[in-house]
Amino acid sequence: PAIRASGITSPVRHGPYLIAPASWTGGAGTVEGLTPPGGWPETVRAAYTSDLAEARRIFSYWSDPVLPAGWTFMDAESGTDESPGVGYCADYLNAGGYYGVMICASYKSYRPHYQRAVDSGGAVVHEPRMIDGRPALVRYSPQGPAHDQYLSILVWVFDTGTGVEYLVWGYDGSLRGGNPDPAIAIARSLLPAASAP
Repeated sequence: PAIRASGITSPVRHGPYLIAPASWTGGAGTVEGLTPPGGWPETVRAAYTSDLAEARRIFSYWSDPVLPAGWTFMDAESGTDESPGVGYCADYLNAGGYYGVMICASYKSYRPHYQRAVDSGGAVVHEPRMIDGRPALVRYSPQGPAHDQYLSILVWVFDTGTGVEYLVWGYDGSLRGGNPDPAIAIARSLLPAASAP
Protein backbone atom coordinates (compact mmCIF):
# COMPACT_ATOMS: atom_id res chain seq x y z
CA PRO A 1 0.00 0.00 0.00
CA ALA A 2 2.92 2.38 0.56
CA ILE A 3 6.57 2.29 -0.46
CA ARG A 4 8.98 4.64 1.27
CA ALA A 5 10.47 6.25 -1.81
CA SER A 6 13.56 7.27 0.16
CA GLY A 7 14.64 3.61 0.08
CA ILE A 8 14.49 3.04 -3.67
CA THR A 9 17.71 2.55 -5.64
CA SER A 10 16.42 2.76 -9.21
CA PRO A 11 13.43 4.39 -10.93
CA VAL A 12 10.02 2.95 -10.10
CA ARG A 13 6.96 3.50 -12.28
CA HIS A 14 3.73 3.69 -10.31
CA GLY A 15 0.73 4.37 -12.54
CA PRO A 16 1.65 7.52 -14.50
CA TYR A 17 4.31 8.50 -11.93
CA LEU A 18 8.01 7.81 -12.26
CA ILE A 19 9.87 8.07 -8.96
CA ALA A 20 13.68 8.00 -8.95
CA PRO A 21 16.37 8.31 -6.28
CA ALA A 22 17.70 11.82 -5.74
CA SER A 23 21.08 10.70 -7.06
CA TRP A 24 19.67 9.16 -10.27
CA THR A 25 21.42 10.40 -13.42
CA GLY A 26 19.83 8.03 -15.94
CA GLY A 27 16.87 8.65 -18.20
CA ALA A 28 13.44 9.58 -16.92
CA GLY A 29 11.62 7.23 -19.28
CA THR A 30 9.42 8.15 -22.18
CA VAL A 31 6.63 10.70 -21.93
CA GLU A 32 3.51 9.75 -23.84
CA GLY A 33 1.21 12.37 -25.34
CA LEU A 34 -2.41 11.35 -24.78
CA THR A 35 -5.86 12.60 -25.76
CA PRO A 36 -9.06 12.20 -23.69
CA PRO A 37 -11.51 9.56 -24.91
CA GLY A 38 -13.73 11.24 -27.51
CA GLY A 39 -11.15 13.97 -28.17
CA TRP A 40 -10.58 17.33 -26.53
CA PRO A 41 -13.77 19.11 -25.48
CA GLU A 42 -14.64 22.29 -27.34
CA THR A 43 -14.68 24.13 -24.02
CA VAL A 44 -10.88 24.30 -23.79
CA ARG A 45 -10.52 27.98 -22.96
CA ALA A 46 -9.46 30.34 -20.22
CA ALA A 47 -12.16 30.67 -17.58
CA TYR A 48 -12.39 32.15 -14.10
CA THR A 49 -15.16 32.37 -11.52
CA SER A 50 -15.65 33.07 -7.85
CA ASP A 51 -19.17 31.64 -7.96
CA LEU A 52 -19.37 28.00 -6.83
CA ALA A 53 -22.54 27.22 -8.80
CA GLU A 54 -20.90 28.53 -11.98
CA ALA A 55 -17.71 26.57 -11.27
CA ARG A 56 -19.73 23.36 -10.98
CA ARG A 57 -21.33 24.14 -14.35
CA ILE A 58 -18.40 25.31 -16.48
CA PHE A 59 -15.37 23.25 -15.43
CA SER A 60 -14.64 19.78 -16.74
CA TYR A 61 -14.11 17.08 -14.08
CA TRP A 62 -15.52 19.26 -11.29
CA SER A 63 -15.85 17.52 -7.92
CA ASP A 64 -16.83 19.08 -4.59
CA PRO A 65 -14.28 18.15 -1.92
CA VAL A 66 -15.05 17.20 1.66
CA LEU A 67 -13.22 19.85 3.68
CA PRO A 68 -12.99 20.71 7.39
CA ALA A 69 -15.92 22.61 8.90
CA GLY A 70 -15.95 26.31 8.07
CA TRP A 71 -13.81 26.07 4.93
CA THR A 72 -15.22 27.90 1.88
CA PHE A 73 -14.78 28.05 -1.87
CA MET A 74 -12.86 31.13 -3.07
CA ASP A 75 -12.38 30.82 -6.85
CA ALA A 76 -11.51 28.49 -9.72
CA GLU A 77 -9.87 28.85 -13.11
CA SER A 78 -8.74 26.93 -16.17
CA GLY A 79 -6.70 27.61 -19.28
CA THR A 80 -4.00 29.76 -17.68
CA ASP A 81 -0.28 29.12 -17.21
CA GLU A 82 -0.97 27.91 -13.66
CA SER A 83 -4.07 25.82 -14.40
CA PRO A 84 -5.07 23.07 -16.83
CA GLY A 85 -6.77 23.71 -20.15
CA VAL A 86 -9.21 20.85 -19.56
CA GLY A 87 -10.15 20.73 -15.92
CA TYR A 88 -9.65 23.36 -13.24
CA CYS A 89 -7.75 24.57 -10.21
CA ALA A 90 -9.82 25.83 -7.28
CA ASP A 91 -8.80 27.65 -4.10
CA TYR A 92 -10.53 27.18 -0.76
CA LEU A 93 -10.17 29.31 2.37
CA ASN A 94 -9.83 27.78 5.81
CA ALA A 95 -12.14 28.70 8.70
CA GLY A 96 -9.91 31.67 9.53
CA GLY A 97 -10.26 33.14 6.02
CA TYR A 98 -6.74 32.26 4.84
CA TYR A 99 -5.70 30.01 1.97
CA GLY A 100 -6.41 26.46 3.06
CA VAL A 101 -5.96 24.28 0.00
CA MET A 102 -5.72 24.36 -3.78
CA ILE A 103 -7.38 21.51 -5.64
CA CYS A 104 -6.85 20.73 -9.30
CA ALA A 105 -8.43 18.14 -11.57
CA SER A 106 -7.24 17.69 -15.12
CA TYR A 107 -6.92 15.18 -17.88
CA LYS A 108 -3.34 13.95 -17.59
CA SER A 109 -2.16 14.38 -21.17
CA TYR A 110 1.47 13.46 -20.51
CA ARG A 111 2.73 10.40 -18.65
CA PRO A 112 4.83 9.61 -16.70
CA HIS A 113 5.16 12.44 -14.21
CA TYR A 114 8.79 12.38 -13.03
CA GLN A 115 9.64 13.06 -9.38
CA ARG A 116 12.84 12.84 -7.38
CA ALA A 117 12.32 10.52 -4.43
CA VAL A 118 14.11 12.68 -1.88
CA ASP A 119 15.00 16.37 -1.98
CA SER A 120 16.58 18.83 0.47
CA GLY A 121 18.76 16.34 2.30
CA GLY A 122 15.92 14.00 3.21
CA ALA A 123 13.44 16.66 4.31
CA VAL A 124 11.03 15.71 1.51
CA VAL A 125 9.80 12.32 0.38
CA HIS A 126 7.65 11.42 -2.64
CA GLU A 127 5.87 8.24 -1.60
CA PRO A 128 3.95 5.97 -3.99
CA ARG A 129 0.59 4.90 -2.55
CA MET A 130 -2.68 3.36 -3.62
CA ILE A 131 -5.73 5.44 -2.70
CA ASP A 132 -9.03 3.64 -3.24
CA GLY A 133 -7.34 1.35 -5.78
CA ARG A 134 -5.79 4.23 -7.74
CA PRO A 135 -2.08 5.01 -8.07
CA ALA A 136 -1.08 8.06 -6.07
CA LEU A 137 2.00 10.02 -5.15
CA VAL A 138 2.22 11.79 -1.79
CA ARG A 139 4.79 14.47 -0.96
CA TYR A 140 5.43 15.20 2.70
CA SER A 141 8.25 15.67 5.23
CA PRO A 142 8.92 12.55 7.31
CA GLN A 143 9.77 12.82 11.00
CA GLY A 144 13.50 12.95 11.71
CA PRO A 145 16.36 15.40 11.94
CA ALA A 146 15.54 17.02 8.56
CA HIS A 147 11.75 17.24 9.19
CA ASP A 148 10.16 20.40 7.78
CA GLN A 149 6.91 21.19 9.62
CA TYR A 150 6.07 23.95 7.12
CA LEU A 151 6.34 21.88 3.92
CA SER A 152 3.10 21.91 1.93
CA ILE A 153 1.80 18.38 1.56
CA LEU A 154 0.86 17.45 -2.01
CA VAL A 155 -1.24 14.48 -3.04
CA TRP A 156 -1.60 13.45 -6.69
CA VAL A 157 -4.15 10.69 -7.40
CA PHE A 158 -4.63 9.28 -10.88
CA ASP A 159 -8.05 7.86 -11.73
CA THR A 160 -7.22 5.16 -14.27
CA GLY A 161 -10.86 4.86 -15.34
CA THR A 162 -11.13 8.44 -16.58
CA GLY A 163 -7.50 9.52 -17.13
CA VAL A 164 -8.06 12.40 -14.71
CA GLU A 165 -5.47 13.38 -12.12
CA TYR A 166 -6.56 15.05 -8.88
CA LEU A 167 -4.08 17.24 -6.99
CA VAL A 168 -4.46 18.48 -3.43
CA TRP A 169 -1.95 21.17 -2.42
CA GLY A 170 -2.01 22.04 1.26
CA TYR A 171 -1.61 25.61 2.49
CA ASP A 172 -3.27 25.32 5.89
CA GLY A 173 -1.15 24.25 8.87
CA SER A 174 -3.11 20.98 9.10
CA LEU A 175 -1.95 20.18 5.54
CA ARG A 176 1.75 20.79 6.12
CA GLY A 177 4.65 18.82 7.53
CA GLY A 178 4.71 15.10 8.17
CA ASN A 179 1.11 13.85 8.46
CA PRO A 180 -0.35 13.42 4.96
CA ASP A 181 -3.62 11.82 6.18
CA PRO A 182 -5.79 15.00 6.10
CA ALA A 183 -4.66 15.82 2.53
CA ILE A 184 -5.22 12.18 1.47
CA ALA A 185 -8.75 12.34 2.91
CA ILE A 186 -9.49 15.43 0.79
CA ALA A 187 -8.09 13.72 -2.32
CA ARG A 188 -10.16 10.60 -1.59
CA SER A 189 -13.33 12.74 -1.39
CA LEU A 190 -12.75 13.96 -4.97
CA LEU A 191 -12.66 10.53 -6.58
CA PRO A 192 -15.73 9.37 -8.49
CA ALA A 193 -16.23 6.27 -6.34
CA ALA A 194 -16.21 8.37 -3.15
CA SER A 195 -19.67 9.75 -3.95
CA ALA A 196 -21.17 6.51 -5.30
CA PRO A 197 -24.01 5.03 -3.20
